[in-house]
Amino acid sequence: MTTDLEGRVAEGGWLVELLLPRTDAGVAAQAVALTVVLLLLARPARRAGLLQLWAGVAVLTTALFVLRGVH
Repeated sequence: MTTDLEGRVAEGGWLVELLLPRTDAGVAAQAVALTVVLLLLARPARRAGLLQLWAGVAVLTTALFVLRGVH
């Protein structure tokens, strides 16, 4: 017996579509949304003295998107 979440993943539901979009346009839309979020979070991180940590998270996330695009 599978749980509801397992069924969604196995059937290719919204969770799989969110994590692994079928088209390059889906990945591009996620990249644009992520860029906007990272830019919005830059100012509070700078004020809190966490700009270096924010930059590391931004670079790691960008690297994961590049890896996903190459794959």
